Amino acid sequence: MVKKAAIKKVLNCFLIIAILMSAIPAIAMNSNTAQNSVSSHSDPCFALSSTVIYVPDDYPTIQGAVDVANGGDMIIVRDGIYTENIDVNKPHLTIRSENGAEVTIIQAMYGDDSVFEITANYVTIRGFTVKEANKKSQWSSAGIKLNHADYCNISQIIATDNEHGIILWYSCHNIIIYNIATRSELFGYYSYTSDENTLKNNDFSSNKCKGIYLQFSSKNLLANNIASNNNNGIAIDLSSNSNGIYNNTANSNNCDGIGIDDTSAGSILVNNTVMANHRGISICFAGTFLGNNLISKNDVGINLDSDNNELIKNIISSNDRSGIDLGSNNNFIYLNNFINNSIRSWEREYKNIWNSTSKITYTYKNNICTSYLGNYWDEYSGSDANGDGIGDIPYSINLESDNYPLIDTFENYRIGDGEKIERVIEAQVSTGADDGFVARTPEVFRADSTGITIGTNLKFTAFLRFFDLKIPENATITKAYISVVPIVTNQAGPMLNISAADNANPSAPTTVSDFYARNRTASSVHWNASSWDAGESENSTDISNVIQELVDSYDFSAGVPILIFLDIAEECTENQYFAAYEHTAYEPAKLHIEYT
Repeated sequence: MVKKAAIKKVLNCFLIIAILMSAIPAIAMNSNTAQNSVSSHSDPCFALSSTVIYVPDDYPTIQGAVDVANGGDMIIVRDGIYTENIDVNKPHLTIRSENGAEVTIIQAMYGDDSVFEITANYVTIRGFTVKEANKKSQWSSAGIKLNHADYCNISQIIATDNEHGIILWYSCHNIIIYNIATRSELFGYYSYTSDENTLKNNDFSSNKCKGIYLQFSSKNLLANNIASNNNNGIAIDLSSNSNGIYNNTANSNNCDGIGIDDTSAGSILVNNTVMANHRGISICFAGTFLGNNLISKNDVGINLDSDNNELIKNIISSNDRSGIDLGSNNNFIYLNNFINNSIRSWEREYKNIWNSTSKITYTYKNNICTSYLGNYWDEYSGSDANGDGIGDIPYSINLESDNYPLIDTFENYRIGDGEKIERVIEAQVSTGADDGFVARTPEVFRADSTGITIGTNLKFTAFLRFFDLKIPENATITKAYISVVPIVTNQAGPMLNISAADNANPSAPTTVSDFYARNRTASSVHWNASSWDAGESENSTDISNVIQELVDSYDFSAGVPILIFLDIAEECTENQYFAAYEHTAYEPAKLHIEYT
């Protein structure tokens, strides 16, 4: 036993040396650039070494301050009117007003150029009025333009009288919150080939063309935005893969309130208010889920010109021409309310399904029942002899029928009473950048190794990012754990504290300072494994409380990442190693979640 332990310790020492030797360039680079690598969510300790520059005290123009700033610096702009176009080409830079957008105004010196054009990552812009970038140019001008810029934060901006309010051009993982973009010549917000961005609590109203326009852009989250009094409210075009559109208001637009067009498959619409538009929601050549939307007082409530859409629990009421206009096949339409529409449904000789495809357990008037469920039609006059809430005769829809029409509105049918539906999610680290390990002193950051190191030597800690996790609102997490495959056998397993990034859409860390600056969940779990055998998958302690905290705090229904932190515990006595994404023999880390 002593001989085996001694051999194991020698092998581990060789492995540590090999890892550190491969990390020497990264250590040198990080040592040289550590003071310029703080993320937009700054580490308070690190921020003390950054410089604060005041405009106009230190430099008369914002551009002058940007030109001399280093990454990690903060530029504070005092009240006033500034006439300039600002190019921000340095990462980890914060530019903010001292007292807010109403008193800090930047008007474009050149109308064919953007007020702010950002070409670096991790830039924060907050609290300005940006205006008059309104002369059409070959490259499009905007109040704020992100051009190949990722992980930026744009907030509390008033963008007015520009060609575009805010543009994202080949820019991903950005957060756009609490902004107003109005009176744009074209779009309030325009996104081109820009994925996984978060738009929340913005007002994109009264623009001449469209409020929000996503093109070739996927997995974006649009929540709590207002897009009213435009030509079109929210438009998604040629953008596949699950854009999530939640709790938005799209009212009084000349054409579509929300339009999903041209192969924009997989979009999800929950809890939008769409009123007084020509067409409330228009879906063309797209597979889309519509649920819990209020669609009222439009000319046409819902226009479907594409197959394989699913409509559940929408209120479709008081639309002038028709509640739903169908020009497509194989749409699944059930548990909706059709109330006071001039024509309940206009269908042009297509075949659609007007009830659930499987039986559903529900409670109706204190009775637990199981049946197929259709829709509520306010003009339906059939009887319900057995009291299960389902009409005894079908409701005719042109050439088709709703075979299980509801006697009452869908709100009176409590789904799932009497049983809980169990769901399981399995996610796996999917790219090399999604797993890695770090050390603070000396600085080590590796996201390109075949093995992940955790342990006391240099205090190695690690991160794992699992992508596109779809968990419904109000889900109860019953079990969750991570699985890793060790690549070295140790008699003592890891001693870790497991937590997650407390963020709605976390990106993978890119530097040591970025890793340590991340906010962590209040919930954490201690993992003290009893053994660690090479090639044998190891499951962590249950981390359901960590996942539950995230689900209770953020919207996962459209699919967002979870970033797990493995922080080494002080009492750990040995380094441990498990397979990274780049390992060829073993699978990378996995996340298992069970919920009801």
